[in-house]
Amino acid sequence: MKAINEYGYDESTKFQGTMPKIIELLGSVGSVENTDKIDTSIFSAKGKLNTTPLVSPNFVNPGENGDGSTNVTNPDDISKGDGKKKMVNDIALDSKSITINGTVELNLNGNNITNTMVKPAGTANPAILVKSGSKLVISGNGKVDGGTGGDNSVMTIEPSAEVSIENGSYSVGGDADGYGNSCIYLQGPNSVLEVTGGEFRSLTDWKGQYYVLNSANSNKDNNTIIVKGGKFWDFDPSNADIETPAKNYVPEGYKVTSETVDENGKVHTIYTVSKA
Repeated sequence: MKAINEYGYDESTKFQGTMPKIIELLGSVGSVENTDKIDTSIFSAKGKLNTTPLVSPNFVNPGENGDGSTNVTNPDDISKGDGKKKMVNDIALDSKSITINGTVELNLNGNNITNTMVKPAGTANPAILVKSGSKLVISGNGKVDGGTGGDNSVMTIEPSAEVSIENGSYSVGGDADGYGNSCIYLQGPNSVLEVTGGEFRSLTDWKGQYYVLNSANSNKDNNTIIVKGGKFWDFDPSNADIETPAKNYVPEGYKVTSETVDENGKVHTIYTVSKA
């Protein structure tokens, strides 16, 4: 983008000039309502109409990547502060979860988050913890592995927190006894999850059922899950029978189709949500 100098444009990246000169340039763009009763003669450039097409300078912080995002390389980079954040490498969690405490847009950018922590039984151990009142949007085709060996999960969503997942791959293994964990767990009350894409899986069942999207029993009726896209292994989001009665998380205008796959001799059903 060309920069404005005090007489028009140049090819530098340095912003110069004074406000009257900027207003002078604005005089050639559409109509200007003279609400301040200023001298409109300043809307001419050196006595002539300024016909140079104006390119407005972008005063929004472009970040490191030109889209307002900042590169992140470790869990603390993601946990600290609000904003748009883009992963540039894989991240292994060996001591603490990524904690979202604010408003964050996280682009996995094709990278992976792996939870290698094992905590004592009864201790929640999510890869990503979204704190009360916070908002998280995840994009980018990376993977988040919630880990195995304890009360693990890909994500825990605390009360009144909101999460939107656009794509990526999310899975969690079993606990210390080999029983299934929840892939994404809504603690609530008033936790919100919206899924528009991605692939979700709990690798191990709990008494024959796979807890892929799961609400705390005490808040299953006041948490909100909306599924408008994505693939779900052994979990039908339009008939989530891990709840009693079963829940339908797929809104009107969307449909669920299914296919079976054989994985090392075990048959699984994959449910795909798309527009009707």
